[in-house]
Amino acid sequence: RIRRNEEREQVRDYLLRRLGRRHHAAAELDRKARQKGYEAAVIADVIAELREKQYLDDEAFARQFAADKLEFRQWGPVKVRAALIEKGVGAEVAGRVTERLTGDLELEKICVDLALKRTRHFLRERDDYRRRQKVAAYLQRKGFDFETVNRALPEILSRMKMS
Repeated sequence: RIRRNEEREQVRDYLLRRLGRRHHAAAELDRKARQKGYEAAVIADVIAELREKQYLDDEAFARQFAADKLEFRQWGPVKVRAALIEKGVGAEVAGRVTERLTGDLELEKICVDLALKRTRHFLRERDDYRRRQKVAAYLQRKGFDFETVNRALPEILSRMKMS
């Protein structure tokens, strides 16, 4: 019993140190603690305690993570949602948070701005069809869906020709 309590305190201290640096998803903390070799039952118990005390909140983590990626990395909603799911946030929470944060954004304008920053790179391609493909592929890798990219492409290509 004493050993179990000591391990529980070690796990609790470890997880609180992780949370002291930045927000984490519960699944992310679980994975990190398991990698350290802590017992699964103890980890689950500590995570439940942290949730109860509201130190751990997947939705708050998702909002912070998504806002950072949208603003600083200029990721699109598809990439943000996939990254949240990979971090261990539930698909429903990831979808809801991503939709809420990107609902007001002008995604097509963001696509245009991103592509125009790389105009010189895209203009190396002489063939118009291949250039169009490269721009579209770049924007889709950044996390924008096909429809958004398709709506933004005519403006991107016309503005590139003006450059």
